[in-house]
Amino acid sequence: MMLTFVLGKSGCGKTHLITEEIGALLLGGASVILLCPEQEAVIAERRTTERFSGKIPTVGLEILNFGRLPERVFREYGGLTDQQLSEGGRRLLMHRTLAETAPFLREYSRCCEDEAMIEKLLAAVAEFKMFCVPPATLFICYLFDYQAILSALSLNS
Repeated sequence: MMLTFVLGKSGCGKTHLITEEIGALLLGGASVILLCPEQEAVIAERRTTERFSGKIPTVGLEILNFGRLPERVFREYGGLTDQQLSEGGRRLLMHRTLAETAPFLREYSRCCEDEAMIEKLLAAVAEFKMFCVPPATLFICYLFDYQAILSALSLNS
């Protein structure tokens, strides 16, 4: 993989040089990514199509702008495959979790059917995530004196 910067003042032949280099690389069978600003991407596509039409195969050419580059990277190396649960999916998951753990709960064993309780628990989970409170911290609070731990972590209002 090679990265090339072409610098110069207006009218000095940067575009011509880039187009010629791309053509030579494509004729050699290389894959080429041309990265350009958003406002230049369409112009670059039109310019290369006009320059190479019928003479040079452009199947190995990919013109990206700075907005499309992350999508390309994610497609190649992963990152956009995570699917987020919808609000309904989160409610259903919380209901199922409460139902399965109800026999082990002392205080909230009858709350799995309570829609308001499910909402409160979902809000608590969202707040824990927002303040980066990991599940291990909650477990430690359960095992030990949680009031003292929460005070020490400044999570108790």
